[in-house]
Amino acid sequence: MKKIIDNIRKLLADGAFKDEQHVRFSLVGRICQELGWDIWNPEEFYTEYPVKRYPLQEITTELRGRVDVALILPEKRSEIAEVFIEIKSPYKLQNELVAGETQLKRYNWSDKSAISILTDGIIWRFYLPSLGGSFEDSLFSEINLLEDDIESVCIVFDQVLRRDNFRKQAVESAEAIFEEIARIKKLSLVKSEAEEIARKTGLQKFTIASQLLKNQHAYEMDESEIASLWDKKIPKVTQAPTVVFPPVPPGNKGTTQEPPKLGEVDFTVLQDYSYKSARVVVVGGITTPVKHWWEIKKHVFNYLLEKNPALASSDILALFTKRTDSMDIRLINGMYSRGRMSATGIVKQCRAAMKIAGYEPCKDLQVGFVESERKRKGQ
Repeated sequence: MKKIIDNIRKLLADGAFKDEQHVRFSLVGRICQELGWDIWNPEEFYTEYPVKRYPLQEITTELRGRVDVALILPEKRSEIAEVFIEIKSPYKLQNELVAGETQLKRYNWSDKSAISILTDGIIWRFYLPSLGGSFEDSLFSEINLLEDDIESVCIVFDQVLRRDNFRKQAVESAEAIFEEIARIKKLSLVKSEAEEIARKTGLQKFTIASQLLKNQHAYEMDESEIASLWDKKIPKVTQAPTVVFPPVPPGNKGTTQEPPKLGEVDFTVLQDYSYKSARVVVVGGITTPVKHWWEIKKHVFNYLLEKNPALASSDILALFTKRTDSMDIRLINGMYSRGRMSATGIVKQCRAAMKIAGYEPCKDLQVGFVESERKRKGQ
């Protein structure tokens, strides 16, 4: 495998892979063959695999019902795929990240694959659909074929994509990777405080961290595990590019503004966001397009937790450790927040969280929305 990856790197550097089709066969297919898959058997390496159970109302030109590659075990005599692989042209994954994840989410709507992969041949993102919740939150690993250590790349491929490991062992490996990252994120909540207390008292920082996790977050982690995770970092992952939506300037007092046209983003600060559809959130100068109100809460809370992990214990964030509802939002620290809220409730909680974190809630958090079509028709 190391020789193959090294050769692929040279081909990438030479610009040999021109499009998605080159990536699908000459790169993805080559790696799959090395991992034991019979790429010459179309029942096993199934290209343009048709998804039979698919939300019909969501099928569009962009969200077609065919997976680029599905890996299947013919001997199981089952049409359910072990792996879904959605492929993009080289260097295009970041720009097509949201669309690619949406496609994979649809493909896994009924019969979930054990592992789903989104790749442009360079960036490989691995998802575990059986985790449930938001599909993007099922990401458990990302590797960069050009930049990451070859040994590390080979380990990931071998653990979660080798044919002999399907399905049980591959899923168990994916769950173990996901759980370790979650525990690293949890430990990051108390590392700074534990180091500070250790400096002042001379006590062992691992012991302090264990107590802080237990007392502040009701989370158990023994000292030996803390020691093994202490120097591990939360893996960096590719983020979708931000899209700038210029705020609509408010009208002068005493003037009457025309209501925004349907589809035109409005950034007016409101007390009631009923009959509004979320389109964009700007938090700390970072602009992100959204489709749902709960996504705004997720982006705001993740931003605050990234800046100050200690906020996880804040009453205003009201985080909890276990998912109790399908709409609960998984955050970057592995904890959850309520997602089943009204648009108005979400915006109010987000502004309150921004304020308690020391930000100006209406200046540092801007919410872009459009009038819902239902409201327009009722006017």
